[in-house]
Amino acid sequence: MNINIVARILIIAVVYLGILNQPYIYYELSRPFVSVVSIILAIQVFKNGNKTGFEYLYGAIAFIYNPILPFYASKETWVILNLLTIIIVGISLALDKGVSKEKLNPTTYQNEDKDMSRQKNYLSGRGWVYVGIIALLILFIYYEAIQSDEVYQPDYYDENLYEDATDANDNVIVHPRNSAIMSEQEAKQTEAINSIINEIEESTDKIDDYSDINKIEDNSITSNANEINIETTKVDGYFTVGSTKSEVKEIMGTPTTINDTLNQWRYEYSSVDFDSEGKVVEWDDISNVLKVNFNKTTESNSFTLGSTKQEVINAMGTPTTVNDILNQWRYEYSSVDFDSEGKVVEWDDISNVLKVNFNKTTESNSFTLGSTKQEVINAMGTPTTVNDILNQWRYEYSSVDFDSEGKVVGWNDISKILLVE
Repeated sequence: MNINIVARILIIAVVYLGILNQPYIYYELSRPFVSVVSIILAIQVFKNGNKTGFEYLYGAIAFIYNPILPFYASKETWVILNLLTIIIVGISLALDKGVSKEKLNPTTYQNEDKDMSRQKNYLSGRGWVYVGIIALLILFIYYEAIQSDEVYQPDYYDENLYEDATDANDNVIVHPRNSAIMSEQEAKQTEAINSIINEIEESTDKIDDYSDINKIEDNSITSNANEINIETTKVDGYFTVGSTKSEVKEIMGTPTTINDTLNQWRYEYSSVDFDSEGKVVEWDDISNVLKVNFNKTTESNSFTLGSTKQEVINAMGTPTTVNDILNQWRYEYSSVDFDSEGKVVEWDDISNVLKVNFNKTTESNSFTLGSTKQEVINAMGTPTTVNDILNQWRYEYSSVDFDSEGKVVGWNDISKILLVE
């Protein structure tokens, strides 16, 4: 069988299985496979010179499933995208079959067939070997993850699956789907969880006090040092940083997935992460289903470098994503990064939603090498992106680089918008 046909059948199979309820790691591993194979198929169609439009359709599939700039959507939307993928790939298979029937043994097509055969074999040797290796590696990782119980997929249709599954310390005890058929691995998993809980209880005197987990020291730019807390007063029907597992479950219901290794719950593709005491420390609302809330203390039109987390909340409201490890918040795909004191040090307004502002001290028509950051602001206004590590600002895709003294040392005007002289 032609390797191209096998590849398309594999795409259909992988995407079809994704419509069913699979462990989260299945989607993490299937995306790069579908994307890579679609790219190769698009290249082959293009090289064959068949301007059928499938090269663009395969390119679109590769983009949608790419793992580098992932496309986020609800479960319902993904089902539609999966069905469209199956239809597109299925039609390409049907058309290939029709062409092969039309060209059965005619001598007038022999030379053409030889040429097309050479073209259709593009990447069918070494390239497809690499694809096969990737596929085997993905299957191996998936198998190991299932065997080690790193992924637990609860029963979607059993609303009482985790009934009374929370102990006095708000630690979730994973109940089996059916005690009569509980596997030995699930029993060991439950035993391991209980052991961890006991160790935490026995060593509480050695654990730091997390009662001030949401406290942020705000030393403003004018050096008016004040200790500021994010306002986390609980609002009915919502959870926030510091909420317990039982509170999250009461508000959100039974999680789609529970990952005890990461101490993480998922609702569809959205995730909620907990600390060792079972309290919320971060979330990522990919599916836009989490009922999360940060309270505003006042209304604000904007924030800037040096603003506190509460000031960002006052301007932007509750973030789509709270990343405790990176100390980063995201609003849609735009990001805001904080330092250890909880002050804004950089942002990247990819989604064009951030209410950021740098005040101009005067109007200016241009800047040049050696200009200060304020002079760039006076000419260009507030940048789309502020990168503290690279000491770089971006306006759309154009970039301006500064030295350690904050003076312009270079730029790259990709978007043709920089007012330089």
